[in-house]
Amino acid sequence: MANLIRKKIRFVGHVQGVGFRATTASIARRYFISGFVRNESDGSVSLEVQGEASVCSSFLAQVQEDLSERIDEMSISEGLVIKGQSETEGFRIRS
Repeated sequence: MANLIRKKIRFVGHVQGVGFRATTASIARRYFISGFVRNESDGSVSLEVQGEASVCSSFLAQVQEDLSERIDEMSISEGLVIKGQSETEGFRIRS
């Protein structure tokens, strides 16, 4: 998989205390990606995802579609691919 990317996403809105992280993790299980989702102290939710570019794009589109009512704002930035972290490591909810 030579086309690995890493994306960092910040969600703002009614995204904490409503199952946002659990829903995101559930969606992630359908994709061949690794990463995590966590609540931030400012009330936002951070998501990092790594995998093949097209798979990451599909995953993010599904998150947006399923959780659009909760999201007021979303920002995406490029992250550095973590070498040695494979998609088989899975996706986690972090505290």
